[in-house]
Amino acid sequence: MSRRSSDVVPASDQPAGAGARASAGPVAGRWRTQPAVRWLGLHPLTWLTAVAVVLALARVQLGVDMSDGMHAVELTRRLAMGDRPFVDEMNLQVLGAWPAVPFVWAWLQLVGTDGLVLVARVVYVVIALIVAHVCWRATAPHLGGGVAAAAIAVAIVPSAYNLPVISYNTTPALLLLLAASAALAATARRSAGWGAVVGACIALTPVSHVAAAPAAAVLGLLALIWCGERRVRLAMIGGGAVAALIAGIALAFWWGGPSALEATLSYTNEYQGLRVPFRRRLIRAVSYYVDVLSSPLVLGAAALALVAGLLRGRRAWLLLAGSVVLVGVAMIGGGEERTRFTTYAWLSGVTGTVLLGVLTVPAIVGLARRGWLAGPVGRYVATGIAASVVGVSFVAALTTSTAAWGATAAVTSPGLAAVTVGLLRPLRRGGRVPVAVVGGLLVAVLASSHAMTSFRSPPLSEMSARVSIGANAGLWTSKESVDQTERDTRFAQVCAGQTALTIGLPGAMLLADARPATPIVWLGSFGQANRTVVGWLEDRNLRPQCIFTTPAFWPVSPARRERDPLLSWLGSNYRLEDRQAWVLLRPR
Repeated sequence: MSRRSSDVVPASDQPAGAGARASAGPVAGRWRTQPAVRWLGLHPLTWLTAVAVVLALARVQLGVDMSDGMHAVELTRRLAMGDRPFVDEMNLQVLGAWPAVPFVWAWLQLVGTDGLVLVARVVYVVIALIVAHVCWRATAPHLGGGVAAAAIAVAIVPSAYNLPVISYNTTPALLLLLAASAALAATARRSAGWGAVVGACIALTPVSHVAAAPAAAVLGLLALIWCGERRVRLAMIGGGAVAALIAGIALAFWWGGPSALEATLSYTNEYQGLRVPFRRRLIRAVSYYVDVLSSPLVLGAAALALVAGLLRGRRAWLLLAGSVVLVGVAMIGGGEERTRFTTYAWLSGVTGTVLLGVLTVPAIVGLARRGWLAGPVGRYVATGIAASVVGVSFVAALTTSTAAWGATAAVTSPGLAAVTVGLLRPLRRGGRVPVAVVGGLLVAVLASSHAMTSFRSPPLSEMSARVSIGANAGLWTSKESVDQTERDTRFAQVCAGQTALTIGLPGAMLLADARPATPIVWLGSFGQANRTVVGWLEDRNLRPQCIFTTPAFWPVSPARRERDPLLSWLGSNYRLEDRQAWVLLRPR
């Protein structure tokens, strides 16, 4: 008989009289064995994982985005080319690219930039799969294989902007999930090794995205309090210290030292100050989610889930299934038509945040009624929810994007895994079917939310053509979008191998296959803050061979010259070379 984690149940799940200790929660190492199930000789989780990978690889081929998605890939490319954070790219977001750099470097050496966006998306799938496997190994012995797999899938599917690419949004999401999973293993097994993993992930999360620091701090603090043994606590602290030391050494000897970091922070604060104030961003996000959560379908879903948490048996899981279906219906009807960007349903980050809001209380109630909150699994659930709730508030206040784009997905992963566990653990007494149905519905709703809208792309029904040239080669989108993308690519590639600076066109650098000659890839009209850009260019005696911008920035009006030192510098030193959808400037 197989003893795989997916075929065993913690002793606390046994009925009374079979040696159960229901009030103690899951206890590592005390199992009863369920009959193993095999489909064509393989475990069902193996088949489900294979199907998920195939669907993910299909999903990453959809959509062409010339803004945030291309920006994330260009940041990775810049590091892979040897440019340094804070010295060459004065943008804190660049550090979120670090997990993908070796893969992108290899592709650049072997192929170049052709197909790089698709490759970067496939790299995200590979890294997410590796993280999911490690998380499953950490949690399955304490949750059961099916519950662990469902929780990890629910946590990993959502991504900010529906962009499946390694970035400052997805890297912290993966790190937080891994930290929460390792914390459960460290606590339940009294494992110093898993404790070191927790510490390293907590330290690397704010390095990857500073807005995720509060979520990491809450998760790390609770893990330290609840880990139980002194040596495990020391391992957590040691793992964090080693990761922080490595980051500190990189800052001192490669990233330009504290002065470069200070200059980057100063420049970032100055141009961010021109945007919506932090308080108003938070109010805007809260207002959006209050409207979403107060809709009749979502309120109905919350009521069903809460009642389900108070019940047991068949009625409980049927009500939970109904609750998830109602959220799915609300998701499908949640699209918005905007001037800049249309969504055809809620983005997956929004759907994940809504599910977190709807299911948190029922998950806690369900565990509390069975006396499981005091054990390692109860602490895992509480830790994940607390980290995500705190994290969502800070990300909402710090992001400049609209709430409808789902930037909160950067920190919802531990919370989503936690509520999934809180819902599914009590259902295990009813066998595999309730767990499979409710867990499958949660994953299906989130996956549908991800597939229905590709960021800044046409609807799924119109994606009938494939880009054949340049960095976007291999991506499917509408025929119109393919034609425009290929025209833009040919227009930009006249500067291939040359130095370039872009304003308002974060995707142009990658399409051109140009060498960045700019302190920030995504430049805009940042007013007086752009004197930093002019100073950066003059200090290096750089005059980019190509400037890509939009017709809105050229010709430069006298009023704009007065407001923006960079536009004034361009007006004095550059001339119009070509104008199509974009504008190309060359030195005078």
